[in-house]
Amino acid sequence: MVNEELLSQGYALLETIPPNYKYRQTFKELAKEAWQKKKGLWSACRIEEILNSDEVEDNIEQYLGKIVTVQYEVARIGITKGIVFLNSREDYKGHFTVLIYSDELAADFPQSDIDISSLKRRVLRVTGKLELYEAKDYEQPEIIVEAPWQIELMEGLYKYNLSDPDLGIIPILATELGTWITPTQYRVGQSEDA
Repeated sequence: MVNEELLSQGYALLETIPPNYKYRQTFKELAKEAWQKKKGLWSACRIEEILNSDEVEDNIEQYLGKIVTVQYEVARIGITKGIVFLNSREDYKGHFTVLIYSDELAADFPQSDIDISSLKRRVLRVTGKLELYEAKDYEQPEIIVEAPWQIELMEGLYKYNLSDPDLGIIPILATELGTWITPTQYRVGQSEDA
């Protein structure tokens, strides 16, 4: 089948359109394997660096249509007309978001380790083709997720309000263990004993 060959070689991105679900699982497995092996588009059109949502928003023309990995904190989870939105900002209009259609949630996410309802304030890495959603009054960059393997939950990474008195230990640990590169990037130093 042509679809299988294109997906397995990484020359096509997976897009499932209802009601054509007969080969859905096979296609998802082929796309995942091509992604893991960085075949075709997953290599040629891929931006290797991990971007944050601000970089994507500020440089949309540079990344539009390319395969990107975006690491961001989920600020808002919205559900509208069977679509789940994992927004990078509470005020989501014009800001990076990830979309998951209800068909994908029902078919694949229950078997994965990802509980969509628990993702608010969690840090994710999402890989996929960056697209631009154009509404009447705003535009926003987005990635449409077709399968759970496109989302990596960054265990232990949360954003903290460092002015919170209950989190006084965080700035101390941060100072002792690493350095801030930018306001949103932190590098942990390696112990000389290690």
